[in-house]
Amino acid sequence: MSSPQIKALLVEDSFDDADILMETLGENVGTEFAFTHVLYLREAVEKFSTERFDVILVDLNLPDSEGISTFRKLHKVATNTPMVVLTGVADEQLAVEAVQLGAQDYLTKGTVDGPRILRALRFAIERHRNLVEATTGKQVVDPVEQTWNMGGVPKTIAGYHVRRTLGEGNTGIVFLVEKENEDGQIIGRALKILRPAIVPEKDPDGLARRFLQEAEIIAGVDHPNIVRVFDFGRAKTADFPYMLMEHIDGRSLRHFVGDKASLTYAEKASIVRQLADALSAVHAQHVYHRDIKPDNILVTRELIPKITDFGIARRPLSELTGPLEILGTPAYMAPESFVSSATDHRADIFSLGTLFYELLVGNRPFEADNIPQLARKITDELPVEPRKIVPDLPPLLQQVLARMLKKRPETRYVSAQDVVKDLDAFLLGASSSAADNLGNRLLAHVFGRNWS
Repeated sequence: MSSPQIKALLVEDSFDDADILMETLGENVGTEFAFTHVLYLREAVEKFSTERFDVILVDLNLPDSEGISTFRKLHKVATNTPMVVLTGVADEQLAVEAVQLGAQDYLTKGTVDGPRILRALRFAIERHRNLVEATTGKQVVDPVEQTWNMGGVPKTIAGYHVRRTLGEGNTGIVFLVEKENEDGQIIGRALKILRPAIVPEKDPDGLARRFLQEAEIIAGVDHPNIVRVFDFGRAKTADFPYMLMEHIDGRSLRHFVGDKASLTYAEKASIVRQLADALSAVHAQHVYHRDIKPDNILVTRELIPKITDFGIARRPLSELTGPLEILGTPAYMAPESFVSSATDHRADIFSLGTLFYELLVGNRPFEADNIPQLARKITDELPVEPRKIVPDLPPLLQQVLARMLKKRPETRYVSAQDVVKDLDAFLLGASSSAADNLGNRLLAHVFGRNWS
């Protein structure tokens, strides 16, 4: 029986450096180590709200944070995860300072080989484990027990018994919880909490406020394609925020991208049609999701998608987001999101279009080696025409994509409900040659020689 993979988080804004690192590690990537790569410090912090990692490899100079403050901010939410710092030759003193503050090791880019990197990662994990056991006198335990020991999380929350962990990170955990109703039936729910240990009493970063705002936003929208929130607030048995949600028996939409699952064009269009309808309901509440991507969508066995994770959703004039703060996942962001956070519902439509393109074609419409290049491509360049990649793509779907991915918000769909109407038209006549002919005429009329 093979050993479980070591889950590693790579925080590096340079795609080139990340690729070099993966090539240096060679076959160890995918066998011994399972890497998750993010570009921003903000993305790393968000990852820790839903996932658990065994080790972190972090570049201290990122687009949204520089120098030792990068380590301090990440260490604050990842206190219990060993960290190895990546640095340039000119910044070795900075890396030494990070080690003095708690990093397990540092690596200088361009000067280390595969075995040296592997040793650093393995030893970082081992040293951290030895340190924990030496200081506490206890072995590393199951994630649920670890949470109770560290944060004082009770075994019963909001009347539900905690059964097991569904997802776990250094800032938050999602539990499977159960309780018996009046008829003797066992009701299962998903319960999301912030780790009590990471929310200080005064909470200067507003972690608890953001968490409860997310719960309030989701609870305020009743739609079959949005994960339901039944209850939220602060636990009476311990002072930390929680939200009680429906438990979705499904998998990430990411699973359906590319060759991982064979879906028809009609099935893919139906998934996006449902998501557009859900966004229409969200936008009607004057809320914008701002992070629509496959990883934030769960899909049931019946191909019913559910939007999750409203953690960076925004209301107009919200005090929880600064005017210059860029939020979202870069590859799915609308052009206007790179210059201002004062975006509206049309940015969500662009993000959904990016998701739709990826679902239909198998890769994202915009790829680049670093964030500035990616921003320029999204802002200025046209993606490859989908039908040049998948020639049998129905013209009507390409037409819908073209309008969703317009650079200027005013030339996109006016509303998500308009996307629903066009996809309904496709689904009603998906096999009709007349519909294909209509799509070709519309493409020629609206777009001329440029598909979008």
